[in-house]
Formats: sequence, C-alpha cells, structure tokens
Amino acid sequence: MLRNGRIVNKPIGSAGAWREPSPRIEAKACVRVALANGGLEAMRKLIAVSAQEKANLLSWATGDPQLVSRIEQAVTYREQVLEEFNRLAANAPAEIS
Repeated sequence: MLRNGRIVNKPIGSAGAWREPSPRIEAKACVRVALANGGLEAMRKLIAVSAQEKANLLSWATGDPQLVSRIEQAVTYREQVLEEFNRLAANAPAEIS
C-alpha cells in the first residue's frame, strides 16, 4: 500500500483495499518505477487508456449502469494519474523526492 508516496507494509481493511491513492501519489510512484527502469514513455503507455480500450470496456459493460459508472470512474482516475505523471516526469527527479 502507498501512503504519502511510500510503500507501507501494513494490513488494510477490506474498505481500504480497493481505494485508490490520490492521482498525484499514484503518479509519483509510477515516475519512480519508470525512472528506475528507464522507461517514462513505456509507463505513459501503461497508464493511458486509449479510446478503443474505453469503448471496448463500455461495450462489455452495457446493460449494467453501475459497472459503466465504475469503468468511467476508473478511466477518469487513470487520466488524472497520467496528467500528474506527465507534470512530474517533466520535472523529474526533483518533483518525486
């Protein structure tokens, strides 16, 4: 689990198990991983959700409004993470410390 941009090895309850960190914290962790592995562009591709991927997900979920809503929330979250990632990566490594 990430807490304030750091990995914490503490058990979490079921309510917190599926909660995402803020987009900024997630992006910070992604930049760290990308820099350690030499691949900012590769990480961008992993974070991004293409229009085709989104269309496929929404097509698959047709008929279940709750699932459609959750997919849209997840895609929005990924877009926010990518926005933060790009901002942090432009200023890396100063921004991720």
